[in-house]
Formats: sequence, structure tokens, C-alpha cells
Amino acid sequence: MRGIAATTRYGGADRYAVSAAVLKGFGTPSTHIYLTTGQNFPDALAAAPLAGRTGATLATVPGGCVPVDTFRAIQRLRPSSVTILGGTSAVGADVAWLRNC
Repeated sequence: MRGIAATTRYGGADRYAVSAAVLKGFGTPSTHIYLTTGQNFPDALAAAPLAGRTGATLATVPGGCVPVDTFRAIQRLRPSSVTILGGTSAVGADVAWLRNC
């Protein structure tokens, strides 16, 4: 990408650590965050254009809880709302309560 656009690389121990690192990379508070499962791709794939179109951020979670780093990033961003995308079999009730894992 050199000469075309500035690039930033995010990494982590697993997909959820990468998702948290991306959230941490946002410099300003976000008014809205979408949470979806990272266990399979269709929900996140469908959520990405929605988040982009609305100027929101998107984070993936294991489905049964919110990783601590993701939770801390959400707290730092101080969104006015969080929307969970996916059925209850994909994203459980503990995610709605932002319970950590």
C-alpha cells in the first residue's frame, strides 16, 4: 500500500484480540457499536457494511461473553448504544449484559 494509502496493522493472539485492538485504534468516542459473533463469518460479513454505512464500530465476540479487552475498549469509546446482531444461538444473553470472559 506504500504510496497509495496509510496503513495500520492490527494483531493479537486470536480473532477477538484483533477485534479489541481495532476498537482501541479508534481515537474518538463512537456513538454506536455493533456486536456480532466471531465464531462464523456470515453475521460479521453482513454487519460490516451496516457499521460502515452508519459510521458505527463493529466488534466480534465469542458468542457467550465479551472478552475483557473488548469490554474495556467499549467502555473507553462510551457509545450511546450497542446493537447485538445475530440470533440468541449465535450471541447469547450474557453478551447483552456485557459479561466478561
